[in-house]
Parts: sequence; structure tokens; C-alpha cells
Amino acid sequence: MKRKVKKEEFVAEKQSVANVGVYLRIPKDVLDWFKRSGRGYQTRIIAILKDHVEEQRVLKIRCLQKAQDIYSQYHTKCFWHMKPDLTINEENVAMVISGLRHFGGHEGWRLAAEIENALH
Repeated sequence: MKRKVKKEEFVAEKQSVANVGVYLRIPKDVLDWFKRSGRGYQTRIIAILKDHVEEQRVLKIRCLQKAQDIYSQYHTKCFWHMKPDLTINEENVAMVISGLRHFGGHEGWRLAAEIENALH
């Protein structure tokens, strides 16, 4: 049985995802390509942008998890002076890259480049 949604809940949900009007210059050939697919082309553009944002979010999470795994694996070699259970996040991932480059040898440089490339 469907639950009836209160007006306040609907308004609060709608406000949290409100669109913002922007001026955006799009190459004519790209815009024409979207317009050829018919009505709703702006909605399709937004859907593609949302998909891209979500894909980037997932990639960043995977990258941070990889950095966390590397930190744990190389703790005794590169990060002995830090807490072994440190949680790697966006603020301290640069420290992992630096530690790998300073103390990880050739393999550390390779892993640091892998993390750095995944972040950008």
C-alpha cells in the first residue's frame, strides 16, 4: 500500500534538488545533436551531467579505498611514524603519495602516480 506523502515532505524534497538557472555556452554541433533527439533534450543533458558527477564520486571513493589499502600494506615501510589505523581521506591522501615517494622506492613511486592519476 502506498504511503501518502505529506505536502511538507514533498516541498522539502523538491527544494533539496532545485535546479539553478545558468548561462552555459555549448558548441552548436553538440546542442544540435541533443535537439535532434526531440523534446526533453535539456533533461537528457542534465541526466548525462548527473551520471558523470556520480561516476566521478564513485571513482574518488575507489581511489581513496586504494590509498587506504596501500597505506595499510606499506605502513611499516613508509608510514611507520603515523597511526597504523589512520583513515585516509581527501585531506590526507597527499601525505600517502608523499610517503610512498620518499620511502617506497620504485614501487612507491609507481603506486603514488597511480593514486595521483586516479584523483585527477
